[in-house]
Amino acid sequence: MSMRLSPGAKLVLGYMYIEHVINGREYLTIGDLVSSLGLSERRLRTLLGTLRRLGYIEAFMDPLHGKRLLYRLSLGAFDLDKPSLEPGVYLIDCGGCNAPWDFTLRQYAAIRASNLLVVAPSFRNKEHLLKLTKCTCSIEEYGEASLRKAVELAGMGRIVSIVGDFVDDQKILYDVINFLDNYKIKYSIFKNCINKTKNN
Repeated sequence: MSMRLSPGAKLVLGYMYIEHVINGREYLTIGDLVSSLGLSERRLRTLLGTLRRLGYIEAFMDPLHGKRLLYRLSLGAFDLDKPSLEPGVYLIDCGGCNAPWDFTLRQYAAIRASNLLVVAPSFRNKEHLLKLTKCTCSIEEYGEASLRKAVELAGMGRIVSIVGDFVDDQKILYDVINFLDNYKIKYSIFKNCINKTKNN
């Protein structure tokens, strides 16, 4: 499980995760993945085989669906609803991404575990998209009041996420980090690959 996944394997796993978490799909077929991801059937079979060997997904047959193999997440490999995250503040850096579809698994886990979700200016008016993650937390716009609430919750052992494009909101990122440091609040930054490309 510690093996580093290829970009193609991450794409397949991320798509299956999103379909499970957001749309409630328990399984996908090769045809589903070909039409959604645009990869060849041969390439997908190789990637699915790798993910199966690593224990991330399972393949099974259901008589109701003929002889087709159906693929689903190995749920024991994921903490979907109660991820193992330490209390603190998670900065979800989503520069250039199409929320919520481009969120990484770690970003999903942080958002779904949060008691409070703070939205930076670059994500203003996108709250309805963030709700597609099916988080049950309250959502507030970035500001001094929401930061103080974040510090209070994190100090009580809760989880807070702050979502933004921290290339556009770079000053906010520095201000947030300084604010958290002043209160000795633990924080982590979760970036996605789209933002890393943007920084190059």
